[in-house]
Amino acid sequence: MGNLGNAYQTVNDFTRALDCHIRALELDRQLGDKQSEGIDLGNLGITYRKMGLLDKAVECCRRDLIIAREVNDRRGQAQALGNLGICYTDQKQFEEALHCHEAALNLFREIGDQFGEANLYSNLAETYRMMGDETLARQYETMATSLNSRSPFGQSESALQSRNPAPAHRI
Repeated sequence: MGNLGNAYQTVNDFTRALDCHIRALELDRQLGDKQSEGIDLGNLGITYRKMGLLDKAVECCRRDLIIAREVNDRRGQAQALGNLGICYTDQKQFEEALHCHEAALNLFREIGDQFGEANLYSNLAETYRMMGDETLARQYETMATSLNSRSPFGQSESALQSRNPAPAHRI
């Protein structure tokens, strides 16, 4: 159900995406699958963000982070923090965004996830760009490009390293 929601999200059918993600969340709660519940909340957060409903997106991302911590899913924690940082950037809450991105970056480094690390550099670049600091934005973009160029798979590696087979997270 979550993957179907991601597919609808990809074609900008957010009403259907929301419906699928909500149904997936309800099902995973009934099954007691906490890790999947967190993933569902993350997917809901991303969908709400794309719909411009940033307060709902932030709430879902926070709940995703709480669950990822409860189940000791470090990649999930990093993804939730990165998504939360993106939401905060959209809300122009730059200090919160930087805090989330830096925490996510540290987690990705600790687990050796270079793809996640490269995405976080891109997120930091976007945050600094929105803050008006083009110099730092370019530095982080260069770091992201450099790290991606070292991978034999480049950006396609995300599907292999994601918590969710359909890469819904923009980290």
